[in-house]
Amino acid sequence: MKSDLVLPYRTKRAIGKETPQYTQPWVSYLRTPLLGETKICHGFLVDPKLDGLDGIMEGSSDIVLTAAHCVLG
Repeated sequence: MKSDLVLPYRTKRAIGKETPQYTQPWVSYLRTPLLGETKICHGFLVDPKLDGLDGIMEGSSDIVLTAAHCVLG
């Protein structure tokens, strides 16, 4: 399934190396327009079945955890 949120952009990395697509399915790429500029951030998927998270997102299978400045102006 192709998503509009998964884009073919490359970003600079501070450390690490490029990994083959789909080998780290818990990593997310976020591109959000905030206050007239586009923020490019990363996050990771959290299993909602972990203690304390049951029921907070009814019907959802994934929660993305990212930095606040990526989604708040």
